[in-house]
Amino acid sequence: MLFLYGNTQKTGIFGAHKYAYTMDMLEEILKLSGFTSIEISRETTNFNIRAVKGEKRSPRVKLIISGQDSGGLGGAEFFLLNLANSIKESGVSVEFTTVNKSRFSTILLENHFTSHTIPIRMDAIGNWKGLVKFIIFTPLTAIIDMMILYKFKEKGGTTILIPGISDKALLTPLAWLLGLSTVWIEFAPLKPTFKRNFYFPKIIYKLVKNLPDLVITPTRRTQLSVLHDAWVTEPKTRILPCGIKLPKSKVRPMHNSQFIIGNISRLQKEKGQDTLIKSLPIIRKRIPNAKLVLVGEGSYFNELHKLALKLKVEKHVEFKGFVENVQVILSKFSVFAFPTRWEIEGFGLVPLEAMSAGIPVVASTHPPVPEVLGDSALFTHPDHKSFAEAIIKLAKNSDLQKTFISKGYKKVREYDIKQVAEKYIKELRNLETIKH
Repeated sequence: MLFLYGNTQKTGIFGAHKYAYTMDMLEEILKLSGFTSIEISRETTNFNIRAVKGEKRSPRVKLIISGQDSGGLGGAEFFLLNLANSIKESGVSVEFTTVNKSRFSTILLENHFTSHTIPIRMDAIGNWKGLVKFIIFTPLTAIIDMMILYKFKEKGGTTILIPGISDKALLTPLAWLLGLSTVWIEFAPLKPTFKRNFYFPKIIYKLVKNLPDLVITPTRRTQLSVLHDAWVTEPKTRILPCGIKLPKSKVRPMHNSQFIIGNISRLQKEKGQDTLIKSLPIIRKRIPNAKLVLVGEGSYFNELHKLALKLKVEKHVEFKGFVENVQVILSKFSVFAFPTRWEIEGFGLVPLEAMSAGIPVVASTHPPVPEVLGDSALFTHPDHKSFAEAIIKLAKNSDLQKTFISKGYKKVREYDIKQVAEKYIKELRNLETIKH
């Protein structure tokens, strides 16, 4: 016998149980668990269920991942690439849909993925020009996308995975019409994004929010945003972490004559590289051989370079630009610094990659970083004085370095991309079990 509350949001009978279950939802849960229902009856606000255990079967899944909203190569793109590779290694067919001649489409082709392209990037959450372009070209893009998805289904496609808000608005209704299972990934809290462009992202999101079969978030923080800011029902959500490719063996950091403070991230104000440049004069008073190495590209480069000149530390700050082999550059760092203050920070994969390379991490207390890293990093407030003090503290204490290196090696095993891919595959197969 199983008692579960009815979902008052869906039934319209309002009460205390905002996120719970309807009879249809319970049927789905029983199928996922390998049960066949004999009888489901109501008892006040509860359900009385009788069911028998049956044999669980793994249905076939063929996946297409949307990358049409990709504006470059960042953590989200590399996560999707690594996830797709791991899913493919498990025997599940994976394709992509992207923007023609984008950096993401190029790297997908290099990794031997089929990539269906559209001619224009549709971005409803950027600046006003992107919004105007989105509105003007939506009819044309919708036709192209419908052709892509129709052919995908004709070839046995079952499921579409959609991360970007613009892609969700365009592709979700088309997938629904074609009967494809639709899974959203929501990397970051929605409230800051909803405020952009006269709340247009919020409007289009809420128009389609009831259509996806599943909404995946990498952290509890983002899940709460999906529940409270978008009113997606909780049974439709799952928390599945992002993941990284772990090195086959422990990487031994290189010994340098300098103390190298490293950061790998897109160069933008919210990522906090200016915090590290401002902290460098303080650090060098205590650690004269300290050097800052910034890896990544972005629109904030000129401002960061001017700041280094202003503080007269330009000789001790090196801008590496885009680096393809992250593990090689990580091995040269003495410490990895992650000073993010971005209000839509989704996860933070690079600190985990640093930990997998045996590099101790000093990280911002800005969420969701503590949720992801646990006790495996030295946390500090994201201002330059606090970061300087934390980095000096770590540099002067070899035992503390060893502690965080050890904790880091242990923590990253929780985010092995192969394990993450297995969780995704399980959820995708569960959806097909429900539908068939």
